[in-house]
Amino acid sequence: MILRLIVCIPIELNIAEHRRKVGLTVYRPDGTAYHTEARRTEQPGTWFHPLLATVVAAGGRLLLATAIALLREAGGSYVFCDTDSVFAAATRTGNGNDGVPTLSWERAISIAGRFESLNPYDSDVIPGSILELEPENLDPETGGLREVRCFRSPPNAMPSTPPTRTGGRRSSATPASASAQNTDSVTSSPHAT
Repeated sequence: MILRLIVCIPIELNIAEHRRKVGLTVYRPDGTAYHTEARRTEQPGTWFHPLLATVVAAGGRLLLATAIALLREAGGSYVFCDTDSVFAAATRTGNGNDGVPTLSWERAISIAGRFESLNPYDSDVIPGSILELEPENLDPETGGLREVRCFRSPPNAMPSTPPTRTGGRRSSATPASASAQNTDSVTSSPHAT
């Protein structure tokens, strides 16, 4: 079950292309600086506020850590998390496989509901919890919850070289078909973000 935080991080930067190289001063964390030249620069956008952005990101991490702690406290677990979401191991009944601690959909959704009191937005505009159920959890035909499967690759199935960028697409030394053949099901679970 994927649960996602409703947040906005104000760190808008826009790339500016220049015909000729322009002079830049680069400031290091230790307070020193150096001069260089580049044809591409970053310009702060309308929604640029780096200090506020770091606080929003840190607050999001705290909320995710809280969600993970609540999942574990309820006897469940999570499969993975990202900057703004957590994939809770959950099934209709709470019975998973492979020994993964799994919650019922009802229990996972109730944990997301505990975040409703933290919603800073006008409840008439954005009602409910800031930890919302993602559309991937819903059956496109019925609109009801569905199980979203998660797979685990054995350690030896990992690519021997890191992914690279080619023509705007990510590629890997291991073809997708080879990875798909070397997976085993961890749990059948809808996820929430």
